[in-house]
Amino acid sequence: MTKLKVLQMSSNRMTGKLLDFSSLKYLDHIDLSDNLLTGEIPRSFLSGVDTSIKLFVNLSSNRLYGGIPIELGRLEQLTIQLRGNNIQSIEAGLCQKEAWNNYDVSKYGCDAFYAQLGPIMILGDSLPTVIRVSNVMKLYILELFNVRVDFTGMALAL
Repeated sequence: MTKLKVLQMSSNRMTGKLLDFSSLKYLDHIDLSDNLLTGEIPRSFLSGVDTSIKLFVNLSSNRLYGGIPIELGRLEQLTIQLRGNNIQSIEAGLCQKEAWNNYDVSKYGCDAFYAQLGPIMILGDSLPTVIRVSNVMKLYILELFNVRVDFTGMALAL
């Protein structure tokens, strides 16, 4: 199975830790979204994949946490989708990978990741009653309850 190019296993209710798939040199598409995978993205994740391959990875809607490992920076053209997880950090060096996420990183830097990681959570006893929104390039889903949002100066195209 070392010549495998596409691994499509979304919505299979798979559980356990995310494997590293390091032996799959020719893999160019992996979709493990909408499962029940837990833990951190392994530092060795996709370590055997040819660095020049344009690679698509969808890990959305699992139970992954932690950060995006700096080791993924060896991949030249990676599109990685992580929304619906609990990813808390991105190594600064990855924000310089211009060809990543269909060149969104070259335009938006780290925001290319943060925009698709999921909801921003504000925790604590003193929640703000006004949230100011500015410089939003892409807005997928916005759920607000009992909060006033100020979109002053923002053009919204539907």
